[in-house]
Amino acid sequence: MRLLQGLPLLAALLCAAAQQAPKPPDAHDGERKAYNDIYSSKRDTFNSSPNAFMVRMISGREPGRALDVAMGQGRNALWLAARGWVVTGFDISPVAIDEARKEATKQHLRIDAIVAPYEEFDWGKQQWDLIVFSYFFPQSVLPKVWEALKPGGLILVEGFHIDTARVRPLGGGYHNNELLQVLKDYRMLVYEDVQDRQEWGIPYGATNRLVRVLAQKAVPLPPGCSWDGKSYRERIDVLAPHPMVLRR
Repeated sequence: MRLLQGLPLLAALLCAAAQQAPKPPDAHDGERKAYNDIYSSKRDTFNSSPNAFMVRMISGREPGRALDVAMGQGRNALWLAARGWVVTGFDISPVAIDEARKEATKQHLRIDAIVAPYEEFDWGKQQWDLIVFSYFFPQSVLPKVWEALKPGGLILVEGFHIDTARVRPLGGGYHNNELLQVLKDYRMLVYEDVQDRQEWGIPYGATNRLVRVLAQKAVPLPPGCSWDGKSYRERIDVLAPHPMVLRR
């Protein structure tokens, strides 16, 4: 009987102990703190204007639904929203997302800004007309990116070439033509390997070698072949040379 009477007290003690137990470490805590620090006190290290390559490539295009990956303070998301795009963005830094939301309110723009690491973000399926990767392109998410893009959707990437590791202590970057291979399933619309003004790590050189890509997920073609309204069977054989070619 005494044992039964003591069970509620034991349960209460166990519950209190569980609530006081230390939480497991957050795998993203260090990265989150680093970016919080950058966005709150080290603004001279990055460009706060919209990405110049994105502006050049997207200006004049029909707006749709856009996703801004690692959006920071929203420099790209806000530019897109001002031009009629329905924009969602996410970033690991709560400080950055808070500033993006405030700036959107100030400019009377609507963006959906989410605090999340890329591993936990719900990319969805066939819902984006444009996905922007500005100086952050985790290639492990490529299968999700392909599924998330609508047919005909665009992927825009800008980042450092590996050669910049010689002048930037942070290192990293793309090798020669690496993104051509990484994005081989896409239709390559624009590929640039240029020396230009970088938008991150501004103190590290007046210019850096940058790699830029605009690529498109293919639109499935209807089955069959037709010409002038008439169907024909596709030929994959190699045509013989014209007889005139064989004459000497």
